Amino acid sequence: MGSFMHRISQTIRQQDSTFKLRELQAQFAKAKLPFPELEPEDIRIPKRKQGFEITNDIYISHYILSFQREFLQKHEIKALICLSGHHNNSKAEDLGVRAIFSVNMPDGEGTTPEMIRSYTQKLNDFVTQYGRTLVFCQAGQSRSPSLVAAYLARYRNMGLESALELVREARAPERGVIYWPATLTAIGEALEEV
Repeated sequence: MGSFMHRISQTIRQQDSTFKLRELQAQFAKAKLPFPELEPEDIRIPKRKQGFEITNDIYISHYILSFQREFLQKHEIKALICLSGHHNNSKAEDLGVRAIFSVNMPDGEGTTPEMIRSYTQKLNDFVTQYGRTLVFCQAGQSRSPSLVAAYLARYRNMGLESALELVREARAPERGVIYWPATLTAIGEALEEV
């Protein structure tokens, strides 16, 4: 796991976001990983864009779009996986979808391998049963991309690094992606136990 984390730390320049940069640096320090020196041109503030198709049956976005029935209908979204707790009291029929799963997954520290296994299983169940599923958190930049990458590695037979890169490329340059070291560790442990 150490060499994997080191490779991730070396690719931080490729991430297109300044979102929570100080917290990210603190997490790398806590994990005792070197944080690369960044030049001003390495840091870009992403533009806001609505919704992104990662695969033909998985979208990632921020939570605001999950409340917009028109967006959900336009993109034929059939199920929602909310990782920020915004839909704890929502009803699927009110939004024109068939199912909603809502939890408050921690962002970075506190994410466990059990959460990753459980939530990727739920995503697999939703995609299999309902079809196109929107996965989202607060900003759609860390929790939801991380979970979708873990899902792709676990259920679509992709290598984890390839899955992380696919999601990052699909989200960039309009939206950045932040893969927190603690979340990556939980993903790695979850995949090792499968």
